[in-house]
Amino acid sequence: MQKFIMKNILFILMVLPVLLISCSSLQEAPSQIANVIEKSSGETIIPRNANSLFIYPVKNKTSRQDIEDKMMRGIKNKISLEGRVALVVDIRSAELSLECIINNYIIEAIEFRDIGRPVRMRLKIFISAKLYDRKRDKVIFFDPEMQSYKIFSDVLTPVETEEQALDFVIDNLTNRIMEKTRTGWDTKYKFPEETN
Repeated sequence: MQKFIMKNILFILMVLPVLLISCSSLQEAPSQIANVIEKSSGETIIPRNANSLFIYPVKNKTSRQDIEDKMMRGIKNKISLEGRVALVVDIRSAELSLECIINNYIIEAIEFRDIGRPVRMRLKIFISAKLYDRKRDKVIFFDPEMQSYKIFSDVLTPVETEEQALDFVIDNLTNRIMEKTRTGWDTKYKFPEETN
């Protein structure tokens, strides 16, 4: 019984300083909590009264042609299906604008056969995306290095072509752009190594 009491007293003596320290730091917390609550209204990052979006043609700074058209179609389709804002063709009638630039298109060999022939490749695309509030004249978000990749092989199973890998990468990037435009976050479309 005496051992039990001693253990409890020791436990209390160990925990008490931690509780006292944490209680003293809580005195500053209400103002910090109020700031967070004030800033997060539970809404999307698109202002409540903004209903129209103009998407600039996607710019392509890479040597690979035709990907800007695929990217543009994908972005328009995803944002149209989401339905929060209407897409407009005239910038003057838009309350928001979205600009995307394909900055890099990389194919790199990551696995080789005995004679040095590449058998598995990684296709990676980097883009920058900016959503702009034209009414308030301010940037809502700017992501300078959004990326997606796909590992593929046209030799090893499962066989997949570069075009199939490209379709996957563009689909992932357009999902990320739509999600970031809608919520400000694209975490659910990130790859594990991006979240570390």
